[in-house]
Amino acid sequence: MKELRANTQVKVVIGPVVAVGDGFTPVTTLDLSTADEAEIMKHDAAAVTSISAATFAAITSADGYYNLTITTSLSDTEGLLTVLINDDSLCLPVKAEFMVLSEAAWDSKYVAKDDGFMDVNIKTIGRADTQETEATNLEAACAAYSATRGLAGTALPAAAADAAGGLPISDAGGLDLDAKLANTNEVTAARMGALTDWIDGGRLDLIIDAILVDTGTTLQGELDGIQADTEDIQSRLPAALGANGNIKADVRDLLGTAWLTPGTAGTPDVNTKLAGGTAWGSGAITGGSIASGALSFLKFEKALLDVLNYGTVGSSASTTMTPTVAQGSVTNHHIGCLLWIYNGTGVHQVRVITAWDDTSFTVDRAWTTNPDAGDLWKITPAVPWLQPTTVGRFLDVSAAGEAGIDWANIGSPTTTVNLSGTTVKTATDIATAIAALNNITAASVVTAMGTGTFLSAIPWNASWDAEVQSEVDDALTAFSVSTLTAAGVRTAVGLGSANLDTQLAAIQADLPTKLTRNAAFTNFMFKMVDSTDHVTAETGVTITATRSLDGAAFGACANSASEVASGWYKIDLAAGDLNGNCVVLRFTGTGCDVTEIEIITQPT
Repeated sequence: MKELRANTQVKVVIGPVVAVGDGFTPVTTLDLSTADEAEIMKHDAAAVTSISAATFAAITSADGYYNLTITTSLSDTEGLLTVLINDDSLCLPVKAEFMVLSEAAWDSKYVAKDDGFMDVNIKTIGRADTQETEATNLEAACAAYSATRGLAGTALPAAAADAAGGLPISDAGGLDLDAKLANTNEVTAARMGALTDWIDGGRLDLIIDAILVDTGTTLQGELDGIQADTEDIQSRLPAALGANGNIKADVRDLLGTAWLTPGTAGTPDVNTKLAGGTAWGSGAITGGSIASGALSFLKFEKALLDVLNYGTVGSSASTTMTPTVAQGSVTNHHIGCLLWIYNGTGVHQVRVITAWDDTSFTVDRAWTTNPDAGDLWKITPAVPWLQPTTVGRFLDVSAAGEAGIDWANIGSPTTTVNLSGTTVKTATDIATAIAALNNITAASVVTAMGTGTFLSAIPWNASWDAEVQSEVDDALTAFSVSTLTAAGVRTAVGLGSANLDTQLAAIQADLPTKLTRNAAFTNFMFKMVDSTDHVTAETGVTITATRSLDGAAFGACANSASEVASGWYKIDLAAGDLNGNCVVLRFTGTGCDVTEIEIITQPT
């Protein structure tokens, strides 16, 4: 905020002043004598002071900025001075604020000094009594300083050690410094005693040393032992969990040799005692109870496989899949089981495992989409009642042919298979048939059907013609055009007995009407708006009215337009102004957008 000197004439800058229409175009024609408002508000004044007659001029080459002369009569009040200018039709409101300082304050801040210091006039330094010392400036006051009295005329009370005095520097003065010092020493000694408990040789250290002597070791030794045990456990875990580790070995003992070798005859050699529990260890559950269904061996197998056989794909090829973590199972243990990809790029694919080498699976056929790294897989047993008798043949059955296909007989025939009347298509035959279907066109169908069998070759039957004609005649007779009456028409359209012409006239009267061609029309209304913002209504405009008839050149209207209010105007249109099917009216005025109105007239 600019500061002004009280009771002093000064020229100040007012601006920017911008157009009311768009809020940014500079205004260079603002005149305080014609503005709606031009005044100032002095500090704490109850009323404004007019500046309509003040000197106010636009600044050359600074569009929108003006110089306003603040006279001594306008700057005679110290405090906030506000300039207010409003011209509603020309510019946005203008407001400027200034701070009027006292003459001495302004001079102290802004009048140039030879020595560069602010001119501060210190009038009095001292007590408000007969001993106060007057000084013309701070330098003189400092020169009057006394070591025993301070500034001249301000003597300090006498004060001796351990005697009553004006300052609290002795016991007699009200502050017993000796007692306070003793208290401080006591607190310091107590704190130091507590701190020494933690140092080497302190009370806590002595207690710990006694405990270590009783146990025959040291604290560091105990910590080193714990660290060594931890590292030993960590070193043993990978081996125990690996392919041939103790944990895996226990699982293999539980499964047994026969189970781990698919295709081996005999009952799976399951070590039931290792499964835990009294019933298992005592033999209460026998082979007979398992065979009779008391315990489902298949459920046990599935549960164990569900726990052990799932993971994440590391990589894959056409007929292989390598997990991210090796399973550590006995080689070929998973042969005949199903390998499922249940999540990821290769989702919804199932293959039969034909080989497993503790690193990767080999499956019975190529993947449709190779599983990607990160896909999820799991292994489940094959359907129990279709277990293969030969590795890799999932639907294999015995040569006796109890179910399914006798692959053994087909591979090495010993009996005759009757396939009479059966045509077995090869892959080549099927591909040829599909190609032929893809080449079928409309023309080839017509050619195949032959002349006389296609729809276009069906001849017209004369008897059909007679039948159609008969049906048409019957319909016309039933309609009875010769007996049609006006009353019948009115009844059909729901007009009852009323006159049709009257009803049509009533309907026509309800329809909206247009200006009639070549017929005069009075008080035709239109609006004019500002050409700058295209919104503000323009008043007091002289209107030029022209019209074009059916695309001809514009000509003057017969009558002049007159103003109604709020930017609205009216004109009486003569018959000649509307003598056309398509009439365009055009209204123009200074500072206004052009108003154009198209009229489609009603024929006479």
